Amino acid sequence: ERNMVWQSELSLWSDAVAKAPDMARPRFQLAEAQASAGNTAAAVQTMEQGLQRDPSFLVGYVRLGQLCKDQGRLAEAVAAYARGLKVPAQDRPAPQLQRAALWAGLAETLRLMEDWEGSRQAYQQALALAPDQADLYNNTGNVLQELQRPAEALILHQRALQLDQVDPRTWVNLGSAHFALRDLGAARQAFARAVELDPRFGLAWSNLAVVEEQLGEHQAAAEARQQAAQLNPGFRGRQP
Repeated sequence: ERNMVWQSELSLWSDAVAKAPDMARPRFQLAEAQASAGNTAAAVQTMEQGLQRDPSFLVGYVRLGQLCKDQGRLAEAVAAYARGLKVPAQDRPAPQLQRAALWAGLAETLRLMEDWEGSRQAYQQALALAPDQADLYNNTGNVLQELQRPAEALILHQRALQLDQVDPRTWVNLGSAHFALRDLGAARQAFARAVELDPRFGLAWSNLAVVEEQLGEHQAAAEARQQAAQLNPGFRGRQP
């Protein structure tokens, strides 16, 4: 019987839940095993059961929000993150990164819902708690670009670059902000750096092609378009 229980994480934590039905931790672990096995719906239900037993466990709300978001249940994801953010600090002195993760998860979900201003505000809260995370600056900058505020976005992408100079996504974001501000030379430099860092980054090649064309560099544009088409057959020369 023991050998059967230890056959998988799923069977191990299912057995732990059966033996300790009032404990929260086995349910959290079972939810993760269910998610890993591809049963996200069951993982959401089990995570909820764990939170009923330990409603101050912030990581549980982060994961519940992620699981709901992965299923496209965006309103439920928003509700999960909001519940976590309502947990009083005195109930469990949470590390700042856990609360930052709740705000970031909320911001990303609102972005998917195209609530750009709500997403921006949530990302700002996350940044206040985790000011050394490049992804947060990048994501906030991208939302600002959706809000047609490229000058502010540029500042955030530059800050992200200070924290991580080798992420090609940061260079693409930086180039897009420069493009929106009509600084085509700076945009070209940023997109060129992105493809240098990741030669298989189709979006960077396609953006570079558009900028080269607008700069009148038709041969360079054609070469970038060819690279983009090989990596992304759907490329049609869209603007960054």
